[in-house]
Amino acid sequence: MRVLPILCILFSTTYAFSLYDFGFHGKPVNGKAIVDGNVVKRPNDERSYFGLERNGGREKRQASQNPSTVTVTSTVPVTSSEPVTSSEPVTSSEPVTSTAGASTAGPTRAPSHEFNFGKYLLVTDLMTFADAKAYCEGKGQQMVSIHKKGTDTTLKRVFKLVDPDGASIYWLGMKKATGKTSAFQWVDGSAVDYENWPARKPKPTDKEQCVAFWDPNWSALNCNNKYAFVCEKK
Repeated sequence: MRVLPILCILFSTTYAFSLYDFGFHGKPVNGKAIVDGNVVKRPNDERSYFGLERNGGREKRQASQNPSTVTVTSTVPVTSSEPVTSSEPVTSSEPVTSTAGASTAGPTRAPSHEFNFGKYLLVTDLMTFADAKAYCEGKGQQMVSIHKKGTDTTLKRVFKLVDPDGASIYWLGMKKATGKTSAFQWVDGSAVDYENWPARKPKPTDKEQCVAFWDPNWSALNCNNKYAFVCEKK
């Protein structure tokens, strides 16, 4: 009759050691574990854990009819079966934060939703390219420049987590420098050493001179279109 309790104890001990071996150094929370903000793979389970916070897969938001502050908290599991791979440190133990304030005119107004992810700031409010650039600069940052496939993939997945109902389109910090025949350049002046165009690169036109990520590739679009965007601390 004592066999069952003994087996339970052995199972619990083995499970605890396996969690520790795979980097789970905190107490489980809601059946998950906090992993110091690092991407971790569990045995026989390729779901990764980002340093974003959530409860039970649903955001907790507190807002009145005249919202002043919105807070999103808890840990978000990546729902993709593919592991996130990136040689650039884009993970963070920072919680997802979101603020909503009184709206004012101009590109520097406080957006309804913005999410910190390491050195990146993901903004789900829709703005033109120029307004998005001005907003990032107002934060002391630049629009994101991407130099590795891992960064491109990770930002796509995190954007889907924080904005699952969005269109999976967001501005990158790339545009043509002087007109339709000029080359695309990063607005922060960094080298264009990675690209994610579809098989057919964009044709030179007068209107489509700014670049957005449009899942699964980059796309040249009208700079006056309004999309979400990503800022980056340089």
